[in-house]
Order: sequence, then structure tokens, then C-alpha cells
Amino acid sequence: MRQLTKFGLFFLLSSLLLGCSSKKEVVLQPTAELPSWYTNPPANDAQWLKGVGSGKDVQSATQEALNDMLAKLSVRVESQFSSEMSYSSHGFKETSKSQIRSEVANIRISNYEVVAAEKIRFDQYVVLIRSDRNRFIRSLADEISSGFKAIGHALTEAKNDNPIKRYRVTQQSLLDAKALMPAIWMVSGIASGFDAEGYRNYVLSLHSEQEQQRRNLVFYLSSSFDDQSLLQPIRNALTDEGFLVAKTRMVDLGDLVSIELKRESLYSEYSGIQVATVNITLDTKDGAGNVIGSKLLSVKGHATQGYELAESDAVNKFAALIEQEGIEKILGIGL
Repeated sequence: MRQLTKFGLFFLLSSLLLGCSSKKEVVLQPTAELPSWYTNPPANDAQWLKGVGSGKDVQSATQEALNDMLAKLSVRVESQFSSEMSYSSHGFKETSKSQIRSEVANIRISNYEVVAAEKIRFDQYVVLIRSDRNRFIRSLADEISSGFKAIGHALTEAKNDNPIKRYRVTQQSLLDAKALMPAIWMVSGIASGFDAEGYRNYVLSLHSEQEQQRRNLVFYLSSSFDDQSLLQPIRNALTDEGFLVAKTRMVDLGDLVSIELKRESLYSEYSGIQVATVNITLDTKDGAGNVIGSKLLSVKGHATQGYELAESDAVNKFAALIEQEGIEKILGIGL
């Protein structure tokens, strides 16, 4: 037994020695020296905007260089503004300088070229990029001009639409204009003679117009059987959106929009469960009586202690459906 143990130990040591002698030697690739254009990045000049970056490949390093280019530009743009006005759904709020810098830094640069790219080690590349300053400014200016041209066209097309459609178009136009503000800040920060104030005033006027239209929209709700339980969730959804819901039909309340609700209830029972199927028809009309939205809905309620409770369950499901789908989809209109 002792001889067998010695033999086994000898075999184990031999195997380990052979294994060590056959192991491949790992050769570490030396790290190349960082180029001077990376350690001391060149500044922007009258013709070129520049940026440097590093990454695991040329593509990721280039993206970092683009981020670097925008970061330097956004700092300059930020210094041009003490504050700006942004727009909440029902009022103005101030946009801080840091917010301006953050939004400007998200602008996409498409016209650039990689000037230099070097492999530092097996998992790191560094690149230097540049973008023609005038082309960059021109592309942003064209984006701003075409964007506001499209906004003006949409507003003109909606002038003769019903008040709900006009409000919806104005609301969307304000959102589209707000999305152009980072480009406006950028161009005004790096180019002289750009009329940023004119665009800003136009955006503010859009906000005022949207608020005026919202205040002028007045809804009146009615039903064939005075179904307050079905009308109440509609009323709640409209007031949550900031609209006025009138208690009576009045003629001088701005842009009056009426919502007429019709209900049909069907009852059935199976396996001791009462079922109330409530069919709801909603017709939305403008002040002239023209139908501008229509919707047919069917909701089912269940109970085990009577049809009244089953119908109450259906009403609760109708309220939940409004909350889930949104009031404009329920009414078949655009808000």
C-alpha cells in the first residue's frame, strides 16, 4: 500500500512538471504612448469644431469624440444665457443654464470626419474628429427654418377645423417648437446675427394661443337617462386636462362642445352569476351641432347578489377604461 502511494505521488508530481513546461508564455502587448492631440486637444477655430474621445473600438471612440465636441459647445452656449423660459402644460417655468447645456448636448452631429485614430492597446482606441463650423450652423439653421415652416402650415390648415382639432394642432405645434429650442440656443450661441429672440417670441405666442384655446373650450355633458354615474368619470377626465365642464347648456361660453351619452343595459345570468352588459354610445358635437367624434363602447359587469351590483361593476369598469385609454380615445376625438 505504501509503495502504491509513493508511485501515485511520483506520477502526480511528474504530471504537474510536464504541465508547467508545456504552458504557453503570455506576451503582454505594450501600451502605446497617447498622442499629443489627445493629451492636449486642439481648440475650435473659425473653420473647424473639434473633439477627441476614447473607446474599445473606433466607433465607440468616435461617439465619445462627438460627445466631447457637443460638451464644449454647450458650455459656450450656456454662458450666453442667464435663463430661458420653458413651457409646462398650464404655464411658464424657468429653464436653468444647466438644463440648456444638457439639452444642447443632445443635438446630433452628422457632418463630421475622423482626422486621426490610433490604437493605444488591444482594448482602447483614441480618435480626433472635426466638423465644418459653417456647415454645422447651416444644417441647424435649415432644421429650424423647415421646422417652423411646417408648424405654420399645420396651424393654417387647422384654422377652419372644429375647436377641439384647432386646440390639438396648436398643442402639438407648441411641442414641436419646443423641440427646436436646443438647436436655436446652439446656433445663437456660436453664430452672430441669428434671430433667436424672434423664434423665442413666436414660441411664447404659441403657448399663449394654446392657453387661450384651452380656456375657450367648454364642455357640456348630457345623457338620455341622466346617467350621472357614467357622466362623472368623463367629467373628471376633462377637468383633469384643465377644461371647463358647464353644468348647464349656455350660449355665450366660448367654443361650446357637447357630449351626448346614450346607454342600453342588457342582463343575463349563468351559474349563479349576474351579468350586466352596458352598451354606451358617445356623440361629441361642436356648437353648430356637427358631430366631430363618435364612439360605441360595451362593458360588462358581474355580481352574485343582484343586477344592480353587476351594473355598478360595469360603471366602475367604464371609469377604469377612461383612465387606461385616455379621454380622447374614449370620445373618438383629438385632444
